[in-house]
Amino acid sequence: MRYRLADAVDFNPTERLPKGTTAKKVSMDKLSPFCRDVPAWEVAPYGGGAKFRNGDTIMARITVPPLQVVV
Repeated sequence: MRYRLADAVDFNPTERLPKGTTAKKVSMDKLSPFCRDVPAWEVAPYGGGAKFRNGDTIMARITVPPLQVVV
């Protein structure tokens, strides 16, 4: 029997948070590699950007410079 990953995982679920709503904000400098805990955050009005919920796996977007293999 074959299954698709999308049958078990919800990719890009809808998360609504109106602008101006007070919410927790986590800066990338507060996160540690290979650690699942968020040690600190601030509370601020939401003005845009990525939204996350408890249990989400967060991965950094690497845009510049592109990954290169050095031989």
